[in-house]
Amino acid sequence: MLEKRIELSEEISNAIKEIGLTHNSHRVFILEFHNSYQNLSGTPFAKYSCTYEWFEKGAEPIQFKCKDLPFSSLSHVVNDIFKTKKQQVIYDDMKKFEEYCPSLMMFFKDTETTCIAYTAMYDKNNTLVGLLVLEYQNDMYKYVNYDQLHIQAAELTSILNLRYKYLK
Repeated sequence: MLEKRIELSEEISNAIKEIGLTHNSHRVFILEFHNSYQNLSGTPFAKYSCTYEWFEKGAEPIQFKCKDLPFSSLSHVVNDIFKTKKQQVIYDDMKKFEEYCPSLMMFFKDTETTCIAYTAMYDKNNTLVGLLVLEYQNDMYKYVNYDQLHIQAAELTSILNLRYKYLK
């Protein structure tokens, strides 16, 4: 089982790298919702963590900053996704984003980030289990194929579900 978990983790890492390269993103990461230490457990989530990350050379990792953070700091983003009835929300004005979501700016404060795109990740029961996040330091976000990104987010969610199945 350990070998299968490692294989699935590598598959997820390769998939987010592919997403970053395909969509010309500076950084791609997954924020998974959880309740304490159990991801995708079916229990209401109270926290989130960055579980996987890919970034261009020269960037600072954020994964170590993002462990067991309160879900409330993401509530504006999740509400925006639900309000717009879309699978993603894009913030391309970082000054407004800082006013709107000050606790999330800790990830992007010392960067040249120009846009952050959050894409919802739903499990087979249509439950929101996390967010796929693309960070841009240029205007390439304008050319993202969001239909393709939604499919990629669904594929990632399937792999995550498999990975957690092997943790039990």
